[in-house]
Amino acid sequence: METVTQGSTRRRYVVAILAAILVALGLYLSSLYSYVLFHTFAELFSIIVAFGIFMVTWNSRRFMNNSYLLLIGIAFVFIGSLDTFHTLAYKGMGVFSGYDANLPTQLWIGARYIHSLSLLAAPLVLGIRLNIRLVFLGYGIATSLLLLSIFYWNIFPVSLVEGIGLTTFKIVSEYVISGILVGAWLLLLRKRSEFDKQVLRLLAAAIVLTIAAELSFTLYIDPYGIYNLVGHYFKIGAYYLTYKAVIETGLARPYSLMFRDLKQSQEELRRSNAELEMEIAKRSEVEVELKASNESLQEEAQKLEEEVEERRAAEETLQQSEERFRSVAQTATDAIVACNRGNIILWNRGAENIFGYSSDEIIGKPITTLIPERLREAHLRAYSSAASRGELRLAGKTLEATGIRKDKSEFPIELSVATWQADGQVFFTAIIRDITERKRLQEQLLSYERLATLGKIAGTISHELRNPLAAIDTSVFYLQTKKLKEVDEKVLTHLNRIHASVLRSSAIIQALQDFTQLGTPHLADLDLRAVVTEALLNTKMPATVQLVRNFPGVEALVKADSEQLRKAFGNVITNAVQAMGDKGVLTITISLNRDRDQAEVSFTDTGSGIAPEHRNRLFEPLFSTKTWGIGFGLPVVKAIIDKHNGTIEVKSEAEKGATFIVRLPLSKKN
Repeated sequence: METVTQGSTRRRYVVAILAAILVALGLYLSSLYSYVLFHTFAELFSIIVAFGIFMVTWNSRRFMNNSYLLLIGIAFVFIGSLDTFHTLAYKGMGVFSGYDANLPTQLWIGARYIHSLSLLAAPLVLGIRLNIRLVFLGYGIATSLLLLSIFYWNIFPVSLVEGIGLTTFKIVSEYVISGILVGAWLLLLRKRSEFDKQVLRLLAAAIVLTIAAELSFTLYIDPYGIYNLVGHYFKIGAYYLTYKAVIETGLARPYSLMFRDLKQSQEELRRSNAELEMEIAKRSEVEVELKASNESLQEEAQKLEEEVEERRAAEETLQQSEERFRSVAQTATDAIVACNRGNIILWNRGAENIFGYSSDEIIGKPITTLIPERLREAHLRAYSSAASRGELRLAGKTLEATGIRKDKSEFPIELSVATWQADGQVFFTAIIRDITERKRLQEQLLSYERLATLGKIAGTISHELRNPLAAIDTSVFYLQTKKLKEVDEKVLTHLNRIHASVLRSSAIIQALQDFTQLGTPHLADLDLRAVVTEALLNTKMPATVQLVRNFPGVEALVKADSEQLRKAFGNVITNAVQAMGDKGVLTITISLNRDRDQAEVSFTDTGSGIAPEHRNRLFEPLFSTKTWGIGFGLPVVKAIIDKHNGTIEVKSEAEKGATFIVRLPLSKKN
C-alpha cells in the first residue's frame, strides 16, 4: 500500500511539473507574439489568485485561528486591486490616456510596498485576535492615499523615464522592498512553531520567489525586456505558493495544529524523563528518594499518556461521527438544512435536488430565500423570537408549509425543525420533504372517490332516466309532426324547447357515463406532436381562429393511450375555441423538461380569461360557465391526465386569455 501511495505521489509531482513547464512555455510564446498579452496573462493570474486567497480566508475566518493567514488574505484583496490598476495602465493597453510607462511602474512599486509590509507585519500579529473592520479601514486608507498621490496629487516619485530606464527611486525601492521581505522571511522562521511544516515551507518559498522577482525588476530598462519577463515568472510562482499555503491551513487540514501540540507535549515529557534519569545518576546518595520520585513521575506520565490516548480516541470518534453524519446527510433524499443567525450553513444534496440551488450558490444566503416572499415577514418574526429565547415553538413537530425553488415555482413541503446550541449561539436544523407527489396522489384519490360515487349514481339513474326521456321525446315528435288544426305558434315554441331539453338531458347522461366509465389506459410510446395533430384534425376549428404551433424538432415520446389522450387534447382545444367566441389566436406549444423527465403541452388562447372564483372549480363535474355547457369536458381531461400520472395546470389573467399546461412523464425511449 505504501509503495502504491509513493508512486501516486510521484505521478502527481510529475504532472504538476509538466503542467508548470507547459504554462511557462505558453506564457513565453505569448510574449513572443505580444508582450502586452503575456503581461496581461501573468498579471491576471496574480489578480485572480489574490482575490481567491481573500475569498478563501474570508469565508473560513470563523474557524481559522491563524491571524497571519487572515491578515495576508485581507491584504491580498487590496494588493490585487492595485495590480489591476497596474495591468490596465501597462504600456500598450491604452486604458489611461496621457500617461507613459512611468504610471504602471509607480503602481507596481506602491503595490509591492503594501505586499512586503503586510508579510512583515503578519508574523507579529500571530496569537492576536484581529479587528477585521480596523484592518480593512487601514488598508483602504493606505490604498486610497497611494492612488491619490499618483493620479490626483502627482506627488509620487517618478519611477521610470522612457528611453533612459529605471530611476534611482525605483531601484532603491526594489532593494528596500527586498530587505523588508528578508525581514518577513526571518520573522516567519522565528514563528515556525505556529505553522504546519508544509505550510511553513510554502510561505517561506513564496517570500523567496517574491524577493527574486523584486531583484529582477531592478535590472530592466525597457518594460518589455527579458528581466521584466523573468520577474513576472517569479511573481506567478510566489502567488501560487501563497495560495496553496492558505488552502492547506484554511481548508485541507484544519486540525493539524491540534495534533502537533499533542506531539510537542509528548516530546517535552520524554525530555523531562531523560533529564530526571541523568539527575538520578549524578546524585546516588539520594537514590531512594529519586527512585520514589521517578516512580511517581512515571505514574503521572502514564496518566498523561493515557489522557492523551483517550483524547486522541475521542477526537477520532468525533471525526468518525462527523464523517458518518455528513455521509448520511449527503445521501439523504430529504433536504437537510442548518442555519445560524438566519443564514444557511449546511446544505445537502437532497436540498440541491429539491430546491435547485447548488451548495456554492446557497451557503451564506438567508433562509428566507427558500420561503415565498408573501410569507417571509411572518417567518422572520418567528425566527427572531425563537433565537432570542434559544428555543423554537415548532421544534420536534412536523408541519406542512410552502417552499419556493430556484426557478421561483412554489411547492408544498413537510418540515421538521430542531434547535441546538454551540459557543453561546443558537442553530436551527430542518429536515424538509417535497410532498408535491403526495398532495397530487391525495387529490387524485379524492377525485377517484368522487368518481366512484358518481359512477354508482350514473349506473343507477341512467336507465331510469332514459326511458321517460325517450317517451317524452316520442310524444313531442308526434305532436310536432301531427297536422293540428289552428296550431298555436306558442305551442310549437314550447314543443321545440321540450325537445331541446330532452336532447340536453340525454347528452348529460351520456357524458356522465363516459366520464365515469373511463377504462384503464392502453399505454404505448406516442409522439405528442402526432397526438396533438390528430386532436386538431378531429376538432371543428373555425376559420376565424388563427392556430400557432410551437413543436420541437425532435420526438416528444410519452407512454400513453392514444384515444384517451387525443380526447383530452380535443376537449382542451374545444374549450379554448369556445372561450374565444370562435375568433382569436390559439397557440399550442410542446416542450421537453429533461431535468424533471417531463413533456409539457400548453394551450394558450386570447379569450376573456377565467374569473379567479371559477379557477378552483374548473375540473368539477357539472360545473360550467357557459349557458349551453354540460360541465364534463375539463373533468374528463383531468381524469385522463391523472390516469397517465400527469398533471394539468391553469394560468389566467382577466382579459388576457388562459393557458392550460399538461405535463406527462417522458418515455424511457426519449
